[in-house]
Amino acid sequence: DADAQLCLRRLRRMIDSWANDNLTVFNTTAGTLPLTVGTNNYSTASLSSGRPVTIQNAYLVRSGISYPLEIVSETEWNGIPDKSSQGLPRIFYYEPSYPNGVCYFYPTPDAADVVTINGRYPLLTSSIFLATPLLLPPGYEAALCDNLAVDIAGSFGIKPSDALIRDAKISRNAL
Repeated sequence: DADAQLCLRRLRRMIDSWANDNLTVFNTTAGTLPLTVGTNNYSTASLSSGRPVTIQNAYLVRSGISYPLEIVSETEWNGIPDKSSQGLPRIFYYEPSYPNGVCYFYPTPDAADVVTINGRYPLLTSSIFLATPLLLPPGYEAALCDNLAVDIAGSFGIKPSDALIRDAKISRNAL
């Protein structure tokens, strides 16, 4: 147990260090956002999974039917002249401000639906435990495992092989 906790602490520290080098590790997650009739903008503080870094897709379910939302750019969002008209939302714009982003919908919701937003979220090191399942983008698992192995080898009196050191550098550089 002590060895596992040591490795977990070193993993958290490594992820933190990589974030400082702009090598943020992401977790792909779906979050839900309840909509209110007549409101077209929502803070990510209301999103069940918190503030995403990027949005992959979003959809709304009404009466058992899924409606994909078209994700638009800021320019496209600003080009909508009357954002107050109500109806079934079809357009989604995400403003990734900090500390909370803002989700915008058009038309303005005319029913209390729920939107599911699939996005990439920072892998929060404080929430990683030994049994935490992680969904990682391609290449991240190899980078984390290889680099963690190099990092902890000395703690166990082992010298990492040249091949492992090479693989760790290659996998980290690929991020």
